[in-house]
Amino acid sequence: MRRYKKIFILGSGFSKSLSAKMPALKQLTFLLKNENNRNRYSLLLDFIDNIRKLSNDSKELVSIESISNLILGKSFYYNSSEAVYSDYLKNQFLNWLYESLNREAPFIDEDKKDTVYDFIGTVSSVNSNPEPDSTLVMTFNYDLLLERLVEKSFKDKVCIDYIVKLNRYSEMPDSDLSKRNLKRFRYLKLHGSFNWFRSPGGMNYNLNNIYLVNEDDLEKELIHHKDIPVFIPMSSSKLYFRQGSFYNVLWNIAQRYLDLAEEIYFIGYGFPVTDLDNLHFFLRYSNKIRDIVIYEDDATLKNRLENIFTSSSVINSDALDYIKNFVS
Repeated sequence: MRRYKKIFILGSGFSKSLSAKMPALKQLTFLLKNENNRNRYSLLLDFIDNIRKLSNDSKELVSIESISNLILGKSFYYNSSEAVYSDYLKNQFLNWLYESLNREAPFIDEDKKDTVYDFIGTVSSVNSNPEPDSTLVMTFNYDLLLERLVEKSFKDKVCIDYIVKLNRYSEMPDSDLSKRNLKRFRYLKLHGSFNWFRSPGGMNYNLNNIYLVNEDDLEKELIHHKDIPVFIPMSSSKLYFRQGSFYNVLWNIAQRYLDLAEEIYFIGYGFPVTDLDNLHFFLRYSNKIRDIVIYEDDATLKNRLENIFTSSSVINSDALDYIKNFVS
């Protein structure tokens, strides 16, 4: 099994740093409350209107995290009609989130591309034998900022390797992974990705029915152009997505690599309260965690993390500025 000395784990703050238009949670709440496309999101908007009316527009219930938990955490139903309604509501919410994030922040900011590519080049490795200082990047993000940068500007030098073997509807003879002269950017996406899709008719997320669909592939237009990709949004109710083998495989791979790693760095991730399972999981590696990089004006978060991860450095820094330290 390949061994990685350093592992970088990216959170939403990393993507926000790369794209100034990437909406934070507060901005997503604003976008959701002001969405007016009732032709496309009628059930979702009716649901939110009802919650706002019943709660007197309480911030506790109408934030993006709360709406996500209320919709995705529903696990019992009074009758079959309620179950069908719930499925449609989940579908509309996930579709809205996917389309909103893609629309608001599709690309890395132009003035940041060189720094990001230098970072990708530094942590990538050749396709031959494992190097003693190999580096792996994991992420909780499901956007395609890094993929689109590589595809648009650097596909003749670097290819994306998602670690886990994903299915393809058509394997092109000149696909990136078959170009043995390319460096590989090994990128394990723990919460799914906007270019991963479940096969039509599949009920659960199983390893054998998740497909990688590149944006320039014909199958995107033929099969998946109206489907919702496979990703876990901000929510403490993740059991809905963990039915099947797929995420179990992803996290088991992550655990094996983390067990072997010497150094772990979190960039743009502050262990929010909706991710208590993540906090519990990563505490076992607290002696390996070197830095936790956040960009937070409120000192409360920094103090909280310093009290939990006593042997780590909690750094208040923009993610882009931080990764410059690792660019060779």
